[in-house]
Amino acid sequence: MTTVLITGAGGSAAANVVDALRRAGNEYRVIGADASPVRLHLSRADERFVVPAASSPEYGDALRWAVKEWDVQVVHAQPDPEVLALGRLRDEVGAATFLPSQAALATAADKSAFSAAMAGAGVAVPESAPFSDWDSVREVTADLLSRHDRVWVRARVGAGARGSLPVRSPEQAEAWIRWWEVEREL
Repeated sequence: MTTVLITGAGGSAAANVVDALRRAGNEYRVIGADASPVRLHLSRADERFVVPAASSPEYGDALRWAVKEWDVQVVHAQPDPEVLALGRLRDEVGAATFLPSQAALATAADKSAFSAAMAGAGVAVPESAPFSDWDSVREVTADLLSRHDRVWVRARVGAGARGSLPVRSPEQAEAWIRWWEVEREL
């Protein structure tokens, strides 16, 4: 039996991984770790434990402890901050990660950089454009709306369509971003 440690275990992406492992036809022992004790109880892992945030200096120690404690063979990280942290720890965690290079992980975590990389490789991607200040929010949105009925505004990093909303005017885009900034204390 293979033991898999899944970080971000209380989130929906990790729940999908656990579900896939359960349906795979092989036997897996799943250890779930999450920085949120409130969300951890949502995990269907066989064993669960609270781990420090991926940004914490203790994060690596917690992963190494879990790998040793439960004889983990594979560590699978969710969400992006944990994937990036595991990528940095891949050679010292004590289990397989099957992660691509750290540069590839960083590109994948940045939605704009990922879109540019895909376009550069000849993959069709939706048109996108970054903005750098409040004036450019309206300008960029107006430019995109000159070619599209509506455009999506979204955070450049994060999963689950973080901060996303379809808009039909530059005013809507600015209002949404201002609301999101205040709501999330960015």
